[in-house]
This record gives sequence, structure tokens and C-alpha cells, in this order.
Amino acid sequence: MDALYGCPPNVFPFGKQYAWADLATRESYSYIVRLEDESVQTALRAALPVARLHKVTGMQELVSFEFLSEDHAVQATAFADGTRIVANLSEHEAEAPDVGTLPPHSWRRF
Repeated sequence: MDALYGCPPNVFPFGKQYAWADLATRESYSYIVRLEDESVQTALRAALPVARLHKVTGMQELVSFEFLSEDHAVQATAFADGTRIVANLSEHEAEAPDVGTLPPHSWRRF
């Protein structure tokens, strides 16, 4: 979604994190995340292309948005400089008009 909307990637690569154990009872738990954790390294590798894209789109006006699939999982945006992003936010491959097949949780720049 960060690539789609022109936002910088949102990654917190270290420190104490919190999560809900049971939202209804408001119980939470904490865990430690370290920069060297494989999941953190995976997230940082995924964030780098989005950060590079943000250098281009971050200050551009978002001029269009459209759903490209009936389930709204495939979306496209365009920026004032002509950059177009198509993203598949679903759990499965999806076809996008004029784009072809997009893997799950992926995006492409045009």
C-alpha cells in the first residue's frame, strides 16, 4: 500500500513491540525485535524498493485511483509526473488489465 499511495515504507526494525493476545479483554503481550532477525531483514529488503519509489512519488500529487478487480484487491494509482503503480493486495495471483499477472502482495511501477 505504501508504493500504491506514495508513502514512505513503514518499518520498525528493532525494539520492544506489542501485540494483542485478546482484543476483547484488552490483553497484550510484548516481544523483542532485533535488526539481525531474519523477518526484519526480509521486511527491510521489501521496503528498499518502496523507499526508492518514494523518492520519485513522495512529493508528487496523486492524481488518480482505480480498482482493477471486482474484489477491489487489484488497485492502480497515478501521480502527476505520470508514474503509475498497480498493486495486488490479495493472497493470490491476479490479472490486471494491460499489466498481466501480478503475484500476491506485489506491485509494479509503469
